[in-house]
Amino acid sequence: MKEQIVQEVMGIRGVKGAALATSMGDIVESTIDDGQMMEFLGFLAGVVPAFQKAANLGQITEVILKSPTDDLITLYVEDEQSLGLVTDNRTSVRILKQQVSDMLQWD
Repeated sequence: MKEQIVQEVMGIRGVKGAALATSMGDIVESTIDDGQMMEFLGFLAGVVPAFQKAANLGQITEVILKSPTDDLITLYVEDEQSLGLVTDNRTSVRILKQQVSDMLQWD
């Protein structure tokens, strides 16, 4: 993923913030002002490899945290990087995934 993807996904309806993180959880690029949210997304990105091994689920491609009242947090995972999005809680997970996938051209 290239760093410009962070700006590109900001054009998707309902996206409030985006962050690109390494597989170690280091934030490379972000539009998120909330420091705690950036740390949380970095933590999620860094813990996915350990969770994959411990849970024995195979390759994890996305992590979704959804609440009926708060924002939706979605992490799209690649081998070396992850893209974290904070979106309005009314955002459709299915539509969001399709739009992000179209931008990223996942193989």
